[in-house]
Amino acid sequence: MKRRTLVAILLVLGIIINMGCSREEAVDTAAQTAEQPVTVEVEKATKGSIESLVSYSSRVKPVQEIMVIPKQPGKVVKVNFDLGQRVKEGQVLFEMDKTDALLQLNQAAAAVEMAEINLKRLSGSSYEQQMLQLKAAVDSAKINFEDAKTYFETVKTLYEAGAETKFNLDRAQSQLELAKQQYETAKANLELTEEKSFKENIEAAQAQLSQAKVSYDIAKNVVDNMSVKAPISGVISARNVKEGEFASTAAPAFIIIDDSSYVVEINVNENVIGKVQVGDKVRIHIGAISEENLSGIITAAAPSADSMTQTYLIKIALENPP
Repeated sequence: MKRRTLVAILLVLGIIINMGCSREEAVDTAAQTAEQPVTVEVEKATKGSIESLVSYSSRVKPVQEIMVIPKQPGKVVKVNFDLGQRVKEGQVLFEMDKTDALLQLNQAAAAVEMAEINLKRLSGSSYEQQMLQLKAAVDSAKINFEDAKTYFETVKTLYEAGAETKFNLDRAQSQLELAKQQYETAKANLELTEEKSFKENIEAAQAQLSQAKVSYDIAKNVVDNMSVKAPISGVISARNVKEGEFASTAAPAFIIIDDSSYVVEINVNENVIGKVQVGDKVRIHIGAISEENLSGIITAAAPSADSMTQTYLIKIALENPP
């Protein structure tokens, strides 16, 4: 029993000694390693950007998309452009039947011509001739009145002297009253034409001409609207009219997109929205548009998350779209 105990003690001491020796050797090795020189390189500190790459699904939209709706309904007689074709601002997309519109335009033009003739007649030589006739009538009536007045006074003097009859006196007086009435009527006609009737007639004729011109402009606009033109330059993204069909004012006949600039819409989570701001430049890779990276600028960032998706909308304007 004692022998076994001694052996166990010796074994423990042996382990302790071995461990002590191993520790001393490890310390010596570490010290030697620490004393060896280490080669390092020193560079000057510089400023740079730190990029973070994230992947999201996006929606690419043109900055401008115009729905072309005709201002006037009508039957389509000619279509000049088709889906995918490029169009310039002002080019005629399609034309509608103008037959009825041209008839209305011709009627309006005739009304303008008649109104101009009427105004010219009132303010031109015809009016001057009318005034001359009225003035001549006044002068003639005045002479007749003065003659009748002189004749009446002569007859009256003779009657008072007993050299003229009562019958002739009464007749002279009647002629005087008639001449006076004719003179006053002629003067009233002249004054009425000069002051009131002429002014009212001119104003009425001018108003009639203005109304006729407005009707003509409306009719001309209707004719012009039968040729539907492109409001912008771009690419036809939709065409909803055919020759022989009826174009309505309730639905777009064409849709044109401006492909010179695009906006990329991305919904990001809260970890990303806090790291970007409006004006930041970003690089985008959209395989459907280009195999190379595209440059863009953040133009809008939603301040709050969408209630359904809990994501934040970011809009990026492409700087040089392909």
